[in-house]
Amino acid sequence: MAIPAPVSPALAEGLPRVVVALHAGWEETTIRFMAEQLGPRIGSPEWAAGQQRKLAAIQRDLDATVRRLAATAGPQIEQMIADAYRRGHGAPPTPARRRGLVQRVMDAMRRLWGRLPRRVSRAYARAVTLGTRAPDDRRRTVVQAELDRIASRGLVGGVDDHGRTLSLVPQVETALQTAAGNAAMDGYLDSVTAAGDDLVMVLQSAHPCPLCLPWEHRVLSVSGHTPGRPSMATARAAGLWHPRCHHQVVRYEPGVSEHLPHAARHKRGSYAATQRQRAIERHIREWKRREAAAMDDTARLLARRKVRHWQAALRQHIATHGLQRSRQRERVDFGHTPSIRHGLGD
Repeated sequence: MAIPAPVSPALAEGLPRVVVALHAGWEETTIRFMAEQLGPRIGSPEWAAGQQRKLAAIQRDLDATVRRLAATAGPQIEQMIADAYRRGHGAPPTPARRRGLVQRVMDAMRRLWGRLPRRVSRAYARAVTLGTRAPDDRRRTVVQAELDRIASRGLVGGVDDHGRTLSLVPQVETALQTAAGNAAMDGYLDSVTAAGDDLVMVLQSAHPCPLCLPWEHRVLSVSGHTPGRPSMATARAAGLWHPRCHHQVVRYEPGVSEHLPHAARHKRGSYAATQRQRAIERHIREWKRREAAAMDDTARLLARRKVRHWQAALRQHIATHGLQRSRQRERVDFGHTPSIRHGLGD
């Protein structure tokens, strides 16, 4: 039997983009909505009372938009998982397999969606509280600083095991890319076992990270039942195929798999350079969110200047390290136009 081409979680790359863009667009729209609701008459003595009267309506609006967000994203996530599995296997998952793969990611997304309205309304209420405490002539500055803080980190989607806040869009992107990559690899591993085999070999990557490096050139048992071979489950639990991992595996053929031309040489400093590129891209997206949060032209122009500054830094970094530029990763909406609007902002 011919050895199939090596595959990696990168097989599913791009599949989550539309759903991530939907959430990124919702985030940008929501930050702009907050600025639009907080800005009018902000120097007036009646501003605080007016804002207090708005809070219940703000909460209802957020509840409604998150319901629409979930209703739009849910079917897209299910299709994303099925498409990822098909890329790995060559055939769609059985209904039972599909349900199992979808359940894991949908459970996580439902928890995230359930938290969003309350977290955002609390952020809005905090901005109102800070503005209420400030003198009338300082209120705009204080509220703008709070909006800038929210925009800098992004809206909070959750809290990790160490109590650190997690920004919405990176959390969604990581969850969906990981789920899609896992579905693709599950599809591939299912095809290996369906062919009567149990062993796969991890190939060398040009951009290894410390989590994955120990597994390069290792032969793993898909089922975990082959004596003397570590199980695939053990490798995955230890970090193989973590988010954005591109390590390839191939069905193992002794004396053949070791000499596949797909194995890449490590490139010195390449992992650090790509991580720096991602950091600069995050700065670009941050300042685009800051532009959405601006309540006046001064804040808006400052944000635009910062966007141009980081775009210039990115061009220099890419030229220095020979990397590829992705303009989609620099966009807040990842290159897609969101359709979720706030009723109070119409």
